[in-house]
Amino acid sequence: MADAGRHLDDANCDIFMSLLPIAPETRLGFTLTQPVLSGAVGLVVEDWRRRAFRTWAGIREQGALRVAVAGERAQLRFLSQVLPQARPVVFEDTAELNALLAAAPPGFDALMMSAEEGAAWSIRFPRYTLVTPAPVLLAPFGYAVAPGDAQLLAFVDAWLDNARSGGIVDGLYRYWMLGETSSTRPPRWSIARDLLGWLD
Repeated sequence: MADAGRHLDDANCDIFMSLLPIAPETRLGFTLTQPVLSGAVGLVVEDWRRRAFRTWAGIREQGALRVAVAGERAQLRFLSQVLPQARPVVFEDTAELNALLAAAPPGFDALMMSAEEGAAWSIRFPRYTLVTPAPVLLAPFGYAVAPGDAQLLAFVDAWLDNARSGGIVDGLYRYWMLGETSSTRPPRWSIARDLLGWLD
């Protein structure tokens, strides 16, 4: 993600399609909606190293690890609080993140991001795996709206209220993040049911 202080008319606007952590620093550049979800903080690490990242205490004992993190003040502050000895490896956008993950050997020991994002990147780069260290740390995430656009903010917040109460947010999370497709995918075609009518 790019720095939270950037304006909405920047050329690189891919960050505005995803959720942003709700933190005081983030609010300096954007107006943020109410939280859409509380996401776990995750670490993307090489698969063979996953056991070394099971707990935050165990990670801190490893000393000055290189931790890749978005060049956003809120995330840099969080990293300094949870892993004070870590040396940040900052990326500014998706292209830089792609290059970091494609490099061999990697120029970082762990990549810090929300667990949901990390799981997606570990699918794209299978030599990595997502670890959610214990105790699980949760952070609220919301959508960015241009500062001063009270009408759009009110609209998105109202939509979120309705979508949450109607189960839409939960359903989308279960489908896209947890991969629960049984309730939305029709049953497979069957001779007994579809041709002979033996099953309901």
